[in-house]
Amino acid sequence: MPEGVPLLGTHWTVTEVHSAPVGPTANEPYIQLAADGKTVSGSGGCNRLTGQSTVAGDSLRFGPMAQTRMACATGMDQEQAITSALALATRYRIQGNTLQLFAGDQQVMRLVAQSGGS
Repeated sequence: MPEGVPLLGTHWTVTEVHSAPVGPTANEPYIQLAADGKTVSGSGGCNRLTGQSTVAGDSLRFGPMAQTRMACATGMDQEQAITSALALATRYRIQGNTLQLFAGDQQVMRLVAQSGGS
């Protein structure tokens, strides 16, 4: 991906949550913010998720997430950590093809831009 990857409309794969690397899951954990910045969709690694988002400057907040309710053999704790991190996020930073989500000064999630959507 080139420098300056846009926040909106990009498929962001989750690589780290609360300083822990993302392990294997049934599906790729990712988020994608709609072009208008008002909704987010993705996967926690097992279940699909969708919700509201608010973007203003470097501020980024997510509303409550609706999720499917499948049970997967692995990754359910990690999925809970992902939804928890989204709820905590208050701002973001993009460097190259990496998106960092922060709660105050603490990074809660790291994601990498993918060239294809889901």
